[in-house]
Amino acid sequence: MPKGESGRNHTTVTIELQRDNVTVSQFLSYIKSQAAKKGIDIGVDRDIFTNPHKDALNTSYFVRDGKKIVFNNGYKSEWDATDAACQAETIRTRPYDYQTYVLNFDGTHFNEICEFSFDDEKRGYGYYYYSSKTA
Repeated sequence: MPKGESGRNHTTVTIELQRDNVTVSQFLSYIKSQAAKKGIDIGVDRDIFTNPHKDALNTSYFVRDGKKIVFNNGYKSEWDATDAACQAETIRTRPYDYQTYVLNFDGTHFNEICEFSFDDEKRGYGYYYYSSKTA
């Protein structure tokens, strides 16, 4: 299905952006302006992106065969899936590396990835991906 088109009672919006030889501020400004052109309000906060709280979440889970398999900071556990809010979820908040992914039981999803790598002390390469499928 082409980017941003509707089909089968779902609407999918996708945007993928890359920039190199830019500062973090230039990169974030660019992705915000490009996303706004598609009606997307990005969820990346500069302060959290550059310096997340030391207890920031780095966790994921998925549901399979009635079990909720959870990965949290390198540890794996299994739980009964009756309380699972969705089919799968990932939250990753590290310096210059952010992702939020949610796959709902009805097939709708939200995925936002933002990464930045430095080439020198101030400039580098940024990557941004956003995909949302709504009912």
